Amino acid sequence: MVTEDSLVSVIARPCVLVVDDDRQSLRAVSRNLRQMGFEVVEAADAEEAWEHFQSHDVDVCLLDQYLPDGSSGVELMVRVHEADASVRCIIFTGDGDPSVAFDALSHGAAEYFEKPIANWGELQKQIQQGATARHGDKAQDDGNNPSVGPASMHDVLQGRSSAIRDVRWRIERLAPRGVTVLLLGETGVGKTLVAEFIHNLSGRSGPLEIINCGSLNRETMVSELFGHEEGAFTGAHKRHHGAFERTAGGTLVLDEIGELPEEAQRKLLHALDGGYFTRMGGSERLQTRCRVVAATNRDLDAAVEQGTFRADLLNRLGLQVRVPPLNERREDIPRLVYMLLDQANRRHGTQIRSVDRAVIGHLQSLDWTGLNLRGMKNLLDEMCVYASGDHLTEDLLPERVRRKTAPVHTPAIDGLEELSSEMPRHLPPLLQAMSYREFKDAVLDHFVPLYLKHRLRETGGNVTQSASMAEMHRPNFKRAMNRYGISIDDLHDD
Repeated sequence: MVTEDSLVSVIARPCVLVVDDDRQSLRAVSRNLRQMGFEVVEAADAEEAWEHFQSHDVDVCLLDQYLPDGSSGVELMVRVHEADASVRCIIFTGDGDPSVAFDALSHGAAEYFEKPIANWGELQKQIQQGATARHGDKAQDDGNNPSVGPASMHDVLQGRSSAIRDVRWRIERLAPRGVTVLLLGETGVGKTLVAEFIHNLSGRSGPLEIINCGSLNRETMVSELFGHEEGAFTGAHKRHHGAFERTAGGTLVLDEIGELPEEAQRKLLHALDGGYFTRMGGSERLQTRCRVVAATNRDLDAAVEQGTFRADLLNRLGLQVRVPPLNERREDIPRLVYMLLDQANRRHGTQIRSVDRAVIGHLQSLDWTGLNLRGMKNLLDEMCVYASGDHLTEDLLPERVRRKTAPVHTPAIDGLEELSSEMPRHLPPLLQAMSYREFKDAVLDHFVPLYLKHRLRETGGNVTQSASMAEMHRPNFKRAMNRYGISIDDLHDD
């Protein structure tokens, strides 16, 4: 049995991996962390950091956002979390652009700091909390882990696919502006989680409330949304404050808005259009003070044609954001698997730490229509319950899944194997004399420009599209171009 004293002993010196290509900054940060009592491992680039991560029991990673060779702290964080989702990652950078912080946090960073770090007390707290949470998870032996929800707001927005990046970009811009939003998407894609994210990014001080518009009948729904006065209908013994009043200053999420009864549609239109509403059975005009975010898996344009949804209300529901299904973001599935596994471990008291590549292959080739994140959560729950160790293997996949899928082969790996077979068995004398870092720099200096130019030629010199194809952030791609002296004009001369 793990006692509180033994747990404190286990994490007496949490291990922090600090990654920063600025040597002066790296030394200063490391010195301060060691003075706080932490064990510190230093790295100047992503590959060196990965080597240290594999050879040390790292509790927390403190990652510079902009790293050499066009890589980023966020990309390294994704790699770390795929290997061990319990490791807390913190991003720090000299770039004060708010979009950098948003990108880091939406990919799962625990916190974000600007250089030079000013709030060392907060950083110390983040590291200690990360170490305690990580060893606390590993030390549980009674299965009494607290239950958590099916997914966090970060889960649904995880990934580097163009589809989910577009959603993050839209949310970042619309969240602070208070506009009404309509979220569209298949069942299970996480629309209400996106709505929660919008609320959290909005800065609104009022509460968040989610109402399922298909769960109540006509009279009950109108009362639930707008309230009623005493005697408004049989059983109305006292005044009731509806969701529009309860969420004043906050966000009201209307899930499955396509199921909203006609009378409720009419009152909702007045509340959005005129900025006021009245309780059932009352005459007092109350100001609309909440933000409305609606969500549906229905085709509302078709519902308008069928006469079951008001065209004027559809037009008033504001900006539309489509949350993509898993079938359109398969490259994000490995990241989502590990995020959902972390939650499954907490729900079931399991300690699953890794997943077979074959399992990921099956999940990436499965048709997720009608399942999406909710279906993935249920599938991983089932596999975790039946797992006997800390690893999810192919035999744990239900037969219904294996029957419908086949593992996905990665062409890039096949290509690398073919390339390696053509390489010489021994290094030339000049390369033999180099240090590891000198050798790596020489290889990168030769191959990275070829890769960048190849991507640019594919897109006709479009840097944004080339960065997307390379799964890099555009500033990092542009920085790599500058490092290797690549310009768009050079492409026509090669």
